[in-house]
Amino acid sequence: MRSRALLLAWFALAAGPAGLGGCTESNDGVNPAFPNGGLLLAASPAPQSAYEALQGFYARPTEAGPFTDRIVAKASPRTLSLFFDRDASYAILRAGCSPYDGRLVLEGYWRRGLRSDRGLLRLFVAPAEYGRALCAGVAPRDALPPGERASLAGAWSAGDAVPHVPVRFAFDGPLLPFRDRFLTVGHRAGCFPQFDCGASGNSLETIRLAQALGSDAIEVDVRVTRDGVPILYHDARFDAYLARGRFCVGAVKDNTFAEVRASCRLAQGELVPTLQEALEVAYVETSLLGLYLDTKTKDAIPAEVELALAYRDRADADGRPFRVVVGITNDEVAEAFAAVAPPGTPCLVEHSLDVARRLGCAIYSPTWTAGPRVAEVEAAQAEGRAVFFWTVNGIEIIDTMLTEARPNGLVTDRPGLVFYRYQTLGIEPRAPLPWPGGLSERAP
Repeated sequence: MRSRALLLAWFALAAGPAGLGGCTESNDGVNPAFPNGGLLLAASPAPQSAYEALQGFYARPTEAGPFTDRIVAKASPRTLSLFFDRDASYAILRAGCSPYDGRLVLEGYWRRGLRSDRGLLRLFVAPAEYGRALCAGVAPRDALPPGERASLAGAWSAGDAVPHVPVRFAFDGPLLPFRDRFLTVGHRAGCFPQFDCGASGNSLETIRLAQALGSDAIEVDVRVTRDGVPILYHDARFDAYLARGRFCVGAVKDNTFAEVRASCRLAQGELVPTLQEALEVAYVETSLLGLYLDTKTKDAIPAEVELALAYRDRADADGRPFRVVVGITNDEVAEAFAAVAPPGTPCLVEHSLDVARRLGCAIYSPTWTAGPRVAEVEAAQAEGRAVFFWTVNGIEIIDTMLTEARPNGLVTDRPGLVFYRYQTLGIEPRAPLPWPGGLSERAP
């Protein structure tokens, strides 16, 4: 009786003061959250091996709701993300082990990427014995009873209501290999202004969120202040589209960093980060494979080169596959790069495969607007270069690039959707991704 009472108390804690009948719709762009911390408040954190074991395809749920008939689950540090084909939708979940019955529970929120719909999701790993084994750190192949398949069963809700609509996802097979084959690269760190994810693009908060959104690497924009500090910011001028602050005005290059830090906040209130701050967060707080620096001004090149080499050496010393790649965006930037970058500087060229050859850059990253460029992609890959197209968002364009061009990665505002389509189409790049070895030195 005592254990049953504790279990009931655990569920009551998750329901909050309003109980199962309480409902307040989120309408302010903030991701919904469980009242009082949900069931995870009293749970112990699940080991990372549990997240990895739950990664894979899942079949149609018993009650579709906002979800589609095939789900892709991707593990990242302390997170399991679910990706759906509809409206670039996704769910971001954390896992915990119940102190009362040992079950493995996942809680978090779901969102439709192209609409305002959002809500909460709570799932339990079934069979319960399998969840308990994962909580204990047992190897996944030894944890599942013979003849049984894992599933995620629980409930979802709209807005901030406590989950109450039943849902079930049945495990349907492993994912296609991707970390050494194909990179989903989050544009502006993976959160474009129109696709609200609860954080601003080019912010430290979005870098921390990038893997949960589906990214394996990220693209960030680099500009330089009047006193020479490289910062993350896309546009040439501060305006209400990307920044806020009464005195946050004028061209980026006309403001000192102290003025930016004192006067400006990004669209959702975050500080404008320096490039150094962004790289340190990405390296220390994530397991991202790297950052692609979209160089907005040639004045950023000396600092970018210095930091790219420093993080290459640091990653090599730590045995990590992490690279900071200097983006060559036009001929003026190319000449600035050629003047200061020693051999071995990781680099990427957007505007010309011939320039990538001349500079010895190991990545060619053309725009999608000229189509899949099959012959050019094949030539670049045959030379040992990776090919990333930018910025690819529409599902038809995503599928065309994946099936015809077969690049090594796509830069996108919708990383979860790109990852979903890569997995479900099942067509791998023609050549493996040269990461990090092929990116640590210039290609021939």
